[in-house]
Amino acid sequence: AMWLRIRKISGEEVASLETTELLDGDVRTLKVHLEPRLAASRFRLRLLRQGDLLEDCQKLSDLGLFLDLQVVILQFCEAAAEEVQALLAASREDLAERMEMLLEQPLDPNLADDDGDTPLATAARNGSSDCARLLLEAGADRDRAFRGASPLWLAAARRHAETVRVLVHASADIDLTYEGASPLWFAARKGHVDVVQLLLQAGANKEKTSISGISPLWIAAAKGHLEVVRLLLHSDADMEKTPYLGTTPIQISIARGHLEVARLLQGTKEVDLDEESAAEPGFGYLDAERLLQKAARDAPGGIQSSAFRVALKRPRRHWAL
Repeated sequence: AMWLRIRKISGEEVASLETTELLDGDVRTLKVHLEPRLAASRFRLRLLRQGDLLEDCQKLSDLGLFLDLQVVILQFCEAAAEEVQALLAASREDLAERMEMLLEQPLDPNLADDDGDTPLATAARNGSSDCARLLLEAGADRDRAFRGASPLWLAAARRHAETVRVLVHASADIDLTYEGASPLWFAARKGHVDVVQLLLQAGANKEKTSISGISPLWIAAAKGHLEVVRLLLHSDADMEKTPYLGTTPIQISIARGHLEVARLLQGTKEVDLDEESAAEPGFGYLDAERLLQKAARDAPGGIQSSAFRVALKRPRRHWAL
């Protein structure tokens, strides 16, 4: 076992403990262990032994089994425009070693340029997951928006799945909207299957609609994103949730000619399309009409609803796949 006593320069005791879990660790490991006690990230901590600064890479076991250390909590350095740009550049290119050096100065991870762009927002837009992880560890505001969009929204919109994972792990708000759309909604619209899966696993609100009242399932069905629809259905998304005109996800998928999506939603494999019919310009019309008629029977207003009347009057080219 190792015995540790850690005090501030003022003499105030921070920790006094006997531990075995730190035996194989280094100074950096100890700093991370102290973070919750000191409410400061490891980047701002300096550990000294008899006045000598300890390097992060020094093994604790090499220092002995009885350690009496001092800890200093540094304030953030005043940053000029050059330092801010250095943080943004490292975030843009995912230069983790460079970012580590900048945060060790220590620079505030929440610094922003004149446009309000922050290092974390830049990392999110560019899929710089390593830098995002370091910035969050340094205390970056995980939900601070850039031009109205949160870092998680930016990462989800550009299909940076690993960066989304990092932000989710850091407890970023997964339902913050931008222009009325949540990260899940926008990922569903774009067909970002991996991002949708991550967000659903993290507990994103699968029924959170856009400003127009459109659900993630509805927009995925309208766009023909089969695997996204499948994921949402497995998460028990509401198949009957309707936006304007009262169209359900299955109705809009049929109206748009996305027959595989319609079959999945309808739970039917009744109609098989042969290769010859697939080559015809009107391929899918009769199949879609059958599905539409079937869906209409269960819809509010039935075949007389405005959505169905419009869909059934569409020319044959509307149904082509």
